[in-house]
Order: sequence, then structure tokens, then C-alpha cells
Amino acid sequence: MLKLTSQPSLLQKAMFANAVFSFVCGVIFLLARKLLMPHIPLAPLLWTLFGAGLILFSAQLVIMVKSTAWAEKLIIPVIFSDIAWVILTCAALAYYQSRISPLGNTLIIAVNMMVAALAWFQAQAYLEQGKK
Repeated sequence: MLKLTSQPSLLQKAMFANAVFSFVCGVIFLLARKLLMPHIPLAPLLWTLFGAGLILFSAQLVIMVKSTAWAEKLIIPVIFSDIAWVILTCAALAYYQSRISPLGNTLIIAVNMMVAALAWFQAQAYLEQGKK
């Protein structure tokens, strides 16, 4: 069972870090898509959907940080969605690599490394909290 204490747990910190990163990426996708499109040629609608989706995802994570009931229900799907993001974007990168600029490749790989690290920290914190 997850517990809320006066000090944030490692899981809460990991989820909050994921929320901040997801929010920042979502805002960048929305506000800087014209700068990103030459490097990662997605349709403007996709940039908007990804950006809005990431902002909603970050809101969900903040709710999970504040509510152990929601965290218990959603932490496993959150971890799996982070892993799915990494796998699917790597597959897309491999398939569309000829259309993506070197800077676009670097940005995708950097984001994927961060998302994978966040998934790992969330999973480790969840497993550690379950031992207590």
C-alpha cells in the first residue's frame, strides 16, 4: 500500500519529476512546433495532440502525487506508458530516420533517455515502497 507522509516519498518525487518533464515537453511541442517541424516532420495536428496529451499526462501525475488512491491505481500503467513511448518512438525513429534531421535524431534520443530514466526511477521507487 502506498503511503502519503509529510515528506514526499521517492515515488512521489519520481512522479513529480515526470510531471514536470512531461509538462515542459508538452509546452515546447505546442509553442515551438514550427522550430521542430523541419527536424522532426510531423503534421501540425500531431504536434498539437502530443503537446496537449503530455500536458494532460502531467496533470494526471500531479494528481497521483497528491492522492495515494490514484497513485496505487495508475502507477503501473504510467510506467508502462513511459516504456511504450520509448519503444514506439525508437521504432518510428528507425523507420523514418531518413526524414529526420541529425538534430531531430538527437532530440528524440535525449527525450527517450529521460523518459526511460523516469520510468526506471518510478518503478524502483514503487518496488521499494512495496517492501515497506
